[in-house]
Amino acid sequence: MSQITPEEGVFGVDIVKSGSMYGKRVPYGEQQVVNPANIERVSAVLSPVVEAGFGTEGTINNRKFPVKLSSGQSDGMIVRRLYSWGDGSTTTGNAYNISPVDGLTPYNQTHEYTKAGTYIARVIVTSPTGQHDEATQLVNISKPQAPVADYSLSQITGSINTSITFSDLTQGVANNIDSSVYSNGSSSAVDTEYSWSFGDGTESSLIGQNNSGVSLPISHVYNQTGSYLTRLQVHNDYRRQNSFTSKTNINITTRSSF
Repeated sequence: MSQITPEEGVFGVDIVKSGSMYGKRVPYGEQQVVNPANIERVSAVLSPVVEAGFGTEGTINNRKFPVKLSSGQSDGMIVRRLYSWGDGSTTTGNAYNISPVDGLTPYNQTHEYTKAGTYIARVIVTSPTGQHDEATQLVNISKPQAPVADYSLSQITGSINTSITFSDLTQGVANNIDSSVYSNGSSSAVDTEYSWSFGDGTESSLIGQNNSGVSLPISHVYNQTGSYLTRLQVHNDYRRQNSFTSKTNINITTRSSF
């Protein structure tokens, strides 16, 4: 038996009766006449689309994990495709065999997860007679590793009013930068927080590197003599309890040090 393929615009089956539709154009919501014997059973297939920037397993960054799945291999006279992503969200896709638009496959669906976890994505395909089938795809998303705080200083001795530069060397923060501002005033993305302590009672939450891992130096001026214990704490919202602290002493004298 050959598959019955509706023309573009065949949708909205409301009530099924005996008879035949044979692919005629059907306005949405009208009562339709369908002979179940002429309708092939539908079967669902859901598979990952191999494309850069998408995956079904990996580490989430900036609270974004994009997934692209295809139900293009599903078979039968399908009048409805419902995608459920396992995180409480659903989408509907093209039901019929239509030509790709602008080179895009019409049965590809994208979704962006915002939290780490294990999800079961699924597609449910339905025939005009109400028969349906579903297929699933497992999505495993892991948390980023905890950052390891580290930094270097332009000098560890100096005179009053000397500007000392702090250069961030923290590991494990690229692609997960906090939503506050960089030291150069530009805005950032999500999820990593910095806490600088300069040892003289002043602190800063400026981020020491951009989302690509390039250090953005931070300067601080000491206006009194003394020995100061500087400190950097870095953590992200995924593994806050595993953050590390780095400490370094700075000695400020009354005389310039050359």
